[in-house]
Amino acid sequence: MPHIVVDGPASADKFFQQFQSILDRSDARILKARDVFINQSRKSALVESTVVESGRTQRFFVHVSQGEGAVTVRLLPATDPEKTDGVKRLLAIIARQVLDQDPSCRYGKTNLQPFLIP
Repeated sequence: MPHIVVDGPASADKFFQQFQSILDRSDARILKARDVFINQSRKSALVESTVVESGRTQRFFVHVSQGEGAVTVRLLPATDPEKTDGVKRLLAIIARQVLDQDPSCRYGKTNLQPFLIP
């Protein structure tokens, strides 16, 4: 399952508060993330996402979850889309928003290294 861990003082709550809608049109694909929802404990957020590639539309949620000293960005298994380059790129864009919360944050474990935004 594709995922990106952001190590440091980032949080799901701060991500929710600072979330900026995403609309990325490049090549022949469209990446969108418009709404974010957070749970009562404010440690888990869902980002409503859409990827359009090769004439195919995929709708799914990205799960942003806070752990001990890290935030993980991954696909919500209940809305498991095909893991296309567009889906992976959108995960990286969302992870970058988490990383930008604090200058001491850094990328941790991931299986999406080629998609990370420096």
